[in-house]
Amino acid sequence: MQPIVTYDGMIARFPNMRPKSVELAKKLLPIYPSPELASVVAALMTDGHVDWYTGVGSPRTRKVVLYSSNKEECEWFIKTCKNIFGFEGKVIAYDPKYGFYRKQPYKAVISNACIAMILILCGAPAGDKTKKNFLIPDWIMNGYDEIKRQFLRAFFSFEASMPFRKSKRHHAFQMSLFMNKSSHLLQNSIDFFSQIIKLLECFGVACSRIASRPHSIGKNTTYFTITNQKSIVNFYRNIGFSSPDKQARLKSCILDISRFHRLKSGFVCELIQEMKNRIGTDFNLATCVNNFTENKYSKRQMEHFRRNEIAVPLEIISALIKIKNDETILEKMPYYVQTLLKLESSAHVPL
Repeated sequence: MQPIVTYDGMIARFPNMRPKSVELAKKLLPIYPSPELASVVAALMTDGHVDWYTGVGSPRTRKVVLYSSNKEECEWFIKTCKNIFGFEGKVIAYDPKYGFYRKQPYKAVISNACIAMILILCGAPAGDKTKKNFLIPDWIMNGYDEIKRQFLRAFFSFEASMPFRKSKRHHAFQMSLFMNKSSHLLQNSIDFFSQIIKLLECFGVACSRIASRPHSIGKNTTYFTITNQKSIVNFYRNIGFSSPDKQARLKSCILDISRFHRLKSGFVCELIQEMKNRIGTDFNLATCVNNFTENKYSKRQMEHFRRNEIAVPLEIISALIKIKNDETILEKMPYYVQTLLKLESSAHVPL
């Protein structure tokens, strides 16, 4: 595995490092790709930043900061950075009087210029992100799946909206991702979100087109959404949120989807035909299935399901698995359907 940052590379990029930083760099480098490092870079691309001091002479790094309304998120950041670099940080109560961060009363601070420089070389943006061009580094874009997963999980946990019901339909949900940047950097925002979408595709998550709108004077908001049921289920199955509140909301959405989702499949029709032959008639099969379902189904509906004339509700598939007592049926279902059925089973409630 190729290192992301080497000692020689760091000296070449920051030739005026102070002696203490040089000595620490010798101990910490080289740095290699890892899921933990990917999650730290994601956090710094969202609610964190590398402090870039420009008051005297050439710009230089001072510290790494993450802002959050959740103290546990700040503690996670400090712990993860300690695991990577072996250096302690601290969580500070934060009470800004104005600006966006007034809504985020905690900040995690790592006051170490050397670590800040290493993170810059790992791809973390320095300074005001709304005025900077930055993209996801190649070591994440081309990394193995767990690196991509942890980057996306952290990024969405800090930056994405809570999953919410987008209409009066019980099974229609939406997740959104937004980024505010200076108007002249609009193309960079689009390129960055194109990278995010490419990573999501690796986990079976499809997104809307990228769009933008004016945010304030000199700034634009770039955004995209995830609304496809299958994609939301795959996000839950393959990525998820590290934020407990967002993950709980996502799980609730998935349970609602499972209650209304239907599947049209030749295999399911064959399963219904097999169970009908075993039990005797469509009427008897409907009676048996209704013992396990919230909704009640008629003989005529069973005929339609068996002939593949209409899609089959997942609660019927769940009932057939229980009646046949054969969990291997799950393995023949699409992955996202497996997730819905397993989640329903673990919740111990009927679909």
